[in-house]
Amino acid sequence: MNSAYGLVHDYYPREKMISLKLENKLSFFYFPKHLHKIFNKSMIYKSVYIFFDYSEKDVKVLKGAEAKLITSIEKIEYQSNKGLVSLYNQEAKKKSEIETINSYEYKMFIDFEFTMPEYGEKKPNFVSELLQIGVVISDKNDKIINEYSNYIKTDNPVSLRTKRFLRIDDEELEESISQEQFYEDYLSFINIYNPTIFVWGGADTKILDSFYKRHKVKDISAEYVDLAQIIKKHYELKSELGLFNALRIFKGIEAEQAHHALTDAAATKEVFDCFKTLINCEHDINLKEKLEELKNRDIETTEDEEEEKN
Repeated sequence: MNSAYGLVHDYYPREKMISLKLENKLSFFYFPKHLHKIFNKSMIYKSVYIFFDYSEKDVKVLKGAEAKLITSIEKIEYQSNKGLVSLYNQEAKKKSEIETINSYEYKMFIDFEFTMPEYGEKKPNFVSELLQIGVVISDKNDKIINEYSNYIKTDNPVSLRTKRFLRIDDEELEESISQEQFYEDYLSFINIYNPTIFVWGGADTKILDSFYKRHKVKDISAEYVDLAQIIKKHYELKSELGLFNALRIFKGIEAEQAHHALTDAAATKEVFDCFKTLINCEHDINLKEKLEELKNRDIETTEDEEEEKN
């Protein structure tokens, strides 16, 4: 990886590209979408300086110039009458993230499984319902102090597709708790622990909001944190990491997503614990490199399997 620092010479917002005068010649660089959002805010100022890493391999021709991909931004500053003023500082941002992660006391890791339409059923006519809840609660020392899992009765029959996907049968569904019991149990966790609630992705909070509206009950107020988004922003990834890929990278556990609410809630806690340990270490991992290694390993495994078939 290469680094560059300098005064922004030209900015092309449509192309998400900048030019800098390096070694007496103009050099061009382009931003991926997530980094462009960070940089774009700074261009209300004049005389903007940027320090960043870039890749020699990822080159695009934009505006007739060869531009190299910016892979991370270290600092953005602008020249004021009183000197350089910081607009963005990756180190300070990460320090703030560490303080926030370390500040959480009771933490509640949740996962929901929900119903799916039957094979061939049109989605506009279907509304997903909460089907299973998994909860893992830990204290300020990250020790597990409570676990909870239940199936929840639905208003409509559970489709065969859902049963196959979640690997559940009618006997398990017969033991489902009522929707009222689910609501009371969920509320009691909030009242007892006042936890910060961690989810992986946005689907869980959406299905919970849908439950409140559908059953005309009061929203249970709590602080929700999307751990997938936290990790995506910390490591400046282009897209969210899958839960079990995160588990593979952070914990070295090779497993497929279980699609069981308690197992997935426990996996979210495992990733949180590993992430917390890593960001408090002097040397964090290079997640982008780890992802590339994982991708190459998966490709090699697939190729080996194809050779065995032949």
